[in-house]
Amino acid sequence: MKLTLPILLNSILIVFPSFLVVYSLFLFADVPNALRIICASVIALCITCAFFLFSLNSYEKKSAYKSIIATDTAKLNYLPILKDSEILSLFSTAFEKIKVHFVKKNKFLVVNEDIAVIPLILFQAVSQDEIIKTVRQIKGTYKKYVIISNSFSNDALDLELYDSFTLIATSAFLPYIAEEIVLPENSAVKKVGFLKFKGLIERTNSTKLIIYGIALLSMSFLVLYPTYYIISGSVLVLFGFLVKFFGLKTNEKDKTQKFFDEIGAEDEKETT
Repeated sequence: MKLTLPILLNSILIVFPSFLVVYSLFLFADVPNALRIICASVIALCITCAFFLFSLNSYEKKSAYKSIIATDTAKLNYLPILKDSEILSLFSTAFEKIKVHFVKKNKFLVVNEDIAVIPLILFQAVSQDEIIKTVRQIKGTYKKYVIISNSFSNDALDLELYDSFTLIATSAFLPYIAEEIVLPENSAVKKVGFLKFKGLIERTNSTKLIIYGIALLSMSFLVLYPTYYIISGSVLVLFGFLVKFFGLKTNEKDKTQKFFDEIGAEDEKETT
């Protein structure tokens, strides 16, 4: 196990709040103040040691997870380099795995005879104009156009206001195509430092942030020095509301599942 500075610092930061909480609880007991301090110190140290051991034990698992995320991100970034035929083959493999009937066309797939699935993998975010231009080049009329790309511009997302368009991130298909994407031997897998912050500002986390903030504000009534809890709690509650109204939308999973249900997909991972 590898000891890192963040683990050590996090453990040290827990000592003081733990001491304050335990000491405040001992105020209800009729014991000498010196005994309160000793007991609170011992319990706080035990809590800190437990947290330290837990963090140390889970560090390797987290490191392995980060490595997987970084590799997946590298594969997504590598996709725009591939030829259109290679990209189409990857998604053909994905639909074979989820056991959906499809017909492979020149640059897109036809699923269930009336849904056109168009991989539009570019280095930059796909714009609304690029999507419309691509759709116009397709011969025939389809009930729905499903556009798959690594990222979409804001104006492209407006297309989802129409029932005939569904935009899905390539990452939703990664479990089915990751094994087929072979990175060059000399390719560097970059660490993604923004992933944690990006996950924090997703709207689905707003409720947790608000609850944590309210919990800290509630704790301020039980401690002798409530300033730390009031400030921290207020910041978390405010941040939670900001994330709720202005954070990143994370309906990608639900949207992808809705599309899979619509085409009658059957995940082979669940059936095996």
